[in-house]
Amino acid sequence: MSRVEEGRGEGETEGEAGAEAGVEAGAGVEAGAGAEEPPRHPPPDDRTRRIAGVGCLSLVLVGACSFTWLFEGALDRISSLENEGVAPIVAGGPADPEAPRLAPSPGMRWIANPRAAIARAERERKPLMLYFEATWATASQQAHDRTFSDPEIRRLASEFVAARVDMTDPDESIREIARRFQIRALPSLVLAAPDGSRLAEDPPIEAVGAVRGALRDALAAHRP
Repeated sequence: MSRVEEGRGEGETEGEAGAEAGVEAGAGVEAGAGAEEPPRHPPPDDRTRRIAGVGCLSLVLVGACSFTWLFEGALDRISSLENEGVAPIVAGGPADPEAPRLAPSPGMRWIANPRAAIARAERERKPLMLYFEATWATASQQAHDRTFSDPEIRRLASEFVAARVDMTDPDESIREIARRFQIRALPSLVLAAPDGSRLAEDPPIEAVGAVRGALRDALAAHRP
């Protein structure tokens, strides 16, 4: 064999080897492309789960403690009001300085100062009518619009020393009057003798007939 033929045979052999290597490399690339990539965020291990659980439990405990503190504060406030004789059994809230004041019905003669009314009743030995009201107690205005607008109620009320007691934002002197007459709800109508003793049961203020009856009973029970 000549040197030319030998060189040609060696070249063909090297070419075939290179082709086989290229096929193997291509197969490797295809195999690599088909393989799944590892996740970018690996799943948490047991230690991470424990830390997360402790964190959640801590948040729950903090929330429970905060709720308990707020609840106990509200109970303390309620107990304080009950001890003062004014139980917050009527829905209400802090006084709104922009809330409209209650408008009394025409024909009713009210004394603005309840202490002055009590003193006058003692001096004149007349029965006392005290109407405890608040702007946030919606029935307070309804009583002016309906109950105290009744002609018979106005006639009977003229026999009393009548005063309105504003409990919207009471000072200590008003609270003292509420304690003295054991006010438990708003609005309330108290019919009493000059010494403060009840002449009749407190009527439901929205019931016109009941208020009429209570006024008559109080006048009958009063002995100057």
